[in-house]
Amino acid sequence: MKLPSHRWRFAHLAALWAYGVSQPVFSMLKGNPEFLVVRGSTRADVVVFALALAFLPPLVVLALEASVSLVSRPLSRALHIVAVWAFAYVAVLQLTRLLNLDSRVALLLPLVAAVVAVFLYGELSAFRSFLSLSFLLPVVGVVGFVATVPLVVDDAPAADVRVANPVPVVLVTFDEFPVSSIMRADGSIDALRYPNFARLAREGTWYPHATSVNEATTQAVPAILTGIEPHHGELPTLADHPDNLFTLLGRRYTLRASEQVTRLCPTRYCPQTAPQAPLIDRQRGLFYDVAVGYLHRVLPQSIAGQLPPIGERWGGFGETSDADVKARVVGALNQDAWIRLEAEAGWQAQSQFAGFLRTLRPSPGKPSLYFEHALLPHAPWRFLPSGRAYPHADLVAGVDGDWNRWRPVPWLVDTALQRHLLQVAYTDRVLGVLLRRLRTLGLYDRALVIVTADHGVSFEPNGLMREVAPENLADIAGVPLFVKYPGQHRGRVDNRDARTIDIVPTIADVLGVEIPWHVDGVSLRGHPVADRPVSVTKVSGDPVSGDPAIVAAGVLSTAHRNASLFGEGKDSMYRTGPFTALLDRPVSSLGVLANRSSAVRFDDGLPFDHVRLASGLIPASIAGAIRDTAVTHGTPLAIAVNGRVRATTRSFDLDGQHRFAAMVPETAFHNGRNAVEVYSVTRANGAFRLAALGGTPGDRVVAAAAVAARRQGEGGSDMTATPSSR
Repeated sequence: MKLPSHRWRFAHLAALWAYGVSQPVFSMLKGNPEFLVVRGSTRADVVVFALALAFLPPLVVLALEASVSLVSRPLSRALHIVAVWAFAYVAVLQLTRLLNLDSRVALLLPLVAAVVAVFLYGELSAFRSFLSLSFLLPVVGVVGFVATVPLVVDDAPAADVRVANPVPVVLVTFDEFPVSSIMRADGSIDALRYPNFARLAREGTWYPHATSVNEATTQAVPAILTGIEPHHGELPTLADHPDNLFTLLGRRYTLRASEQVTRLCPTRYCPQTAPQAPLIDRQRGLFYDVAVGYLHRVLPQSIAGQLPPIGERWGGFGETSDADVKARVVGALNQDAWIRLEAEAGWQAQSQFAGFLRTLRPSPGKPSLYFEHALLPHAPWRFLPSGRAYPHADLVAGVDGDWNRWRPVPWLVDTALQRHLLQVAYTDRVLGVLLRRLRTLGLYDRALVIVTADHGVSFEPNGLMREVAPENLADIAGVPLFVKYPGQHRGRVDNRDARTIDIVPTIADVLGVEIPWHVDGVSLRGHPVADRPVSVTKVSGDPVSGDPAIVAAGVLSTAHRNASLFGEGKDSMYRTGPFTALLDRPVSSLGVLANRSSAVRFDDGLPFDHVRLASGLIPASIAGAIRDTAVTHGTPLAIAVNGRVRATTRSFDLDGQHRFAAMVPETAFHNGRNAVEVYSVTRANGAFRLAALGGTPGDRVVAAAAVAARRQGEGGSDMTATPSSR
């Protein structure tokens, strides 16, 4: 087999790489332009990325071939053939995803196709000529991508407006936050579980029927900042939204804005305060995040599900490690210490909010507008109400690989909902830090303080998680909206059909500013607008609408469901599962059957043996696999920590494994080694028996002691438990 010159070898490899990787990635990014916009990628970032993506892998292979040829030409030719085979395999692999094949077939079929490609490459000059001509593909791909991909427009002048009442303005937008998550079953705020939201309602105005206007953050947040209904195809940039809150007040106010997804504030009014990372670091993060998105598209679903989940995230997929130094940042959640800490990169929501808190200071000469888009309680759900974190936050067994639809397994969805509500409690804690900071600075009483969210999220088995539909409209549309007007001290509940596009008109009304552009919203201080349907626009541009009364009833129904699962008040979040009467019972007081201690394998990285409470990292999310034929899908399980039952759940089947997952209270753990054991639970004649399936080495001692106690007649009486509603 005679191979072409090194120049044509490079062209052939670049062409194969373009078919398999660079062109699909360019198309992926062009189809999701928000990805680069949200990252704030510069033209230099895009040029370097495009050139490296299209040509660096073939160049590396060519350089390796040239080096090897100095030692052995036959070995160099063999290396080139292997590279052709590998690049051809990648090119064919993406096609198998379209065929929806079994994962093994999807991975093996390209192997055969790649062998055929190597044969054609060596034997047919026409095939090599085709690849030579195909070199135009990466060249045109790079030029087209660099020339057409949208980037951020950084600057624009603000409007010249008069401000009659220049009070400070504080606008906080939370993310992925349905208002039902802070409600009791009767529709009031659960003041014990969420004391700071309740406090804001007691001192300000709560709009419990407020709704969002779009299912996507990249559309919903610009709508909040402009007062204009979003339009399909718009990007969250200043170029697409030149008329916004920042350009309204930029000349008259000092702007302190923290935008995580949007880029609407002109740089002349919102200069970048954090130093930009070096180009090499920006490229490293960009390539990693693109690789995760690409692999989600080309790998079989069962394999792609093990990658970092994407959902509605815009990068940082590699920034999910649970290093103790990062956890300490989260654990130090008190007003003074947290503000002083330099938050670690990777914990976006915490570091960004800590940075926002540092901007809260009076400005001499001008009033201030403070804006924060906080990525809370948005998934991944990793935080407990105390601010401590737990490992494996990205693993959510109840949702499919695309983070779009829930699996039809109620107890899995309930566990995800529990994690969400725990993170909502942490969000309440963050809100409390903000409110205390405003009071300390003397801003709270005289400021206009607005707290809202961009959209909600739904938790229904076999239902859509984030994509709005008629059946989940109440969960996606209904969002918190609190307005504490300047000088307001007495709380009020306003049941009008408010919308998030009413926020800018309300700010303008309070400040006495005339908005110089048309807005679709109205001031919340005016008369309620009659016959105003709830309407949430999908990413596709299609609206999903509903009657406000029906949507309000749906919000109340979800709040009632949440309360039936997890109760109300501060201490009920963990009292869930099939047999809640077993919770907090010592294992030694229960009947325990034979110990099959080798049946359980906990997920890697759960630090049961090395818990340090001061680190802020607690293994409160316990998950793993069960290798026991007696355990099937839906088998009731009990999880004991340090000798007490702390959670009950059910097993489930996933990717050919029997698995389990449950949350336990952080109070179950102590410093050092902790004993964790998993039991199956059976019921006979109204009584319950626990069969030990396995656990940590320390807990096997506990289990063995329980079995011995039972054999000596010292075991406690059987428990008759009350199953939960699911």
